[in-house]
Amino acid sequence: LSTFDGGGTLVGIDTHLIRLDNTAPEVAITITTGAGDCGKFDTGLVLTGTFVARDGYFGSYSLGVEPVVNPAGVGVPVPSSGLANTTPAPGDAWSLDTTGMKPCGYVIRVVASDRAIVNSQAVGHHVSDSAGFCLE
Repeated sequence: LSTFDGGGTLVGIDTHLIRLDNTAPEVAITITTGAGDCGKFDTGLVLTGTFVARDGYFGSYSLGVEPVVNPAGVGVPVPSSGLANTTPAPGDAWSLDTTGMKPCGYVIRVVASDRAIVNSQAVGHHVSDSAGFCLE
């Protein structure tokens, strides 16, 4: 590392250790209720499962259902977000009350981000995993 004064004159040379983080967070999500991933379930059932969101420089995670369910507050997983690593696999528990959701095919998705500076512009490697299910 070279430092210069305002006139462009070299004023010092210093050495610093730089740590690169080129790895994305570890993520996984599964449905443990009944038939599990890709299963068919009755509307109104509470689905449960486990998820993993971990990284040495963890930023955050979010859980969500796609397609988005309306009205607001229906089809929101618990937890829906967090700022700390989950426990190692099989991870932490999640639940989803399907009351008020229409019969359809859905995906529950976990997205995790770390705090790495990527390409000098963006913060975080982002990675996701999902599990599908059908409501009848």
